Amino acid sequence: MPQFDFDVGIIGGGPAGAATAAYLARAGLSCVVFERELFPRPHVGESLVPSSTRVFKEIGFLEQMDQAGFPRKYGAAWTSTEKSPVYTHSFEGLEADYYADIRFEEREQAGVDRNYTFHVDRSKFDLMLLQHAHQLGATVYEGVRVQSVDFSELGQPQIHFAIGKKDVCTAVRLVVDASGRRTLLGNQLKLRIQDPIFDQYAIHTWFEGYDRSILANEPSQNEYIFIHFLPLTNTWVWQIPITETITSIGVVTQKKRFAKSKQERQEFFWQCLESRPELAAGLRLAVL
Repeated sequence: MPQFDFDVGIIGGGPAGAATAAYLARAGLSCVVFERELFPRPHVGESLVPSSTRVFKEIGFLEQMDQAGFPRKYGAAWTSTEKSPVYTHSFEGLEADYYADIRFEEREQAGVDRNYTFHVDRSKFDLMLLQHAHQLGATVYEGVRVQSVDFSELGQPQIHFAIGKKDVCTAVRLVVDASGRRTLLGNQLKLRIQDPIFDQYAIHTWFEGYDRSILANEPSQNEYIFIHFLPLTNTWVWQIPITETITSIGVVTQKKRFAKSKQERQEFFWQCLESRPELAAGLRLAVL
């Protein structure tokens, strides 16, 4: 009879790994999370979607989110210009619209009973969620990097990791790879396929005192997430409120565009922003 240390081993303690651990612990299964970083740590992906409400409710985490003081996110908006690649094609009888927005209350979703979600400081949010999984009963190891998973024993995978100079392994019934872009099992099993188109690169930072109303249609949208399309192929900017005064700004482009430019990151960041002069001017008035 195989002996197991845990029912489930989870590689990665970010939102996916922590939420999975919370679900499993609430269901009475034993699980262990291996996170290679020490939390808190910064991370991109600071704006949640409404469907996260259902997940938070199911794992008993929604009250903590409401009490954490994260900015509430009621909708999203997209802006562009007549020079944007989005509008390189014209259609007879249709007039181009350079601004689109949506309020989340416009669309019903199963399990979502409120008209907002949250923008989050990932260092704080990820730590809260991982601690919640631990409080529910999940075993959590931080600063521990999984090296590989041995599948040679049928039905008894062995997760190999190091603690200090000592190599350790633990036996589980099931392995969940929540390692994100690292995709440990995808690389180990040679399942990862590089997408020639969706190969993006992001440069981001936080600004203090940026006027979020510059490209908004009305003041109530200041707390929206904004996506500003740039007049550059496959390049756009996110605008995400982190606190009342701090805004996350990120330039997303193709890796090959950044590599071809041969510029330093900061120079490339500002050159992209200058393609939308209003946006760049507002950011230069803020504190980087």
